[in-house]
Amino acid sequence: MSRDIARIWRKTAAEARALVDSGRDAMAPVALLSRLYSELTDDERHVADALLAEDLLSTDSGVRYDALWIVSDLAIESAVPALRALASRLAASTELGATFELQKVMRLLQRFTS
Repeated sequence: MSRDIARIWRKTAAEARALVDSGRDAMAPVALLSRLYSELTDDERHVADALLAEDLLSTDSGVRYDALWIVSDLAIESAVPALRALASRLAASTELGATFELQKVMRLLQRFTS
């Protein structure tokens, strides 16, 4: 029986974000999604990797933060194209904190591509 990983991933992320929004647990998305990722098969991880790449390009800085943390912590190198796109977007951004987020993205790209 196959699992709908995309649905499970998004549901877990939404529940974790609700904990953040309620002020109860700022690290809930990272903890819950990292745990879920560790339980996935290789094929399921490909789906989760694609979802993390989407999250890296989110307009929601909290969603991006969580995705960056997970990609960095779990060394998900397949995220490099999304990281490059995010770096381009952040370089042109006037959004508060964009410079610091860009530095984090560039360090991650350096780690994955050197």
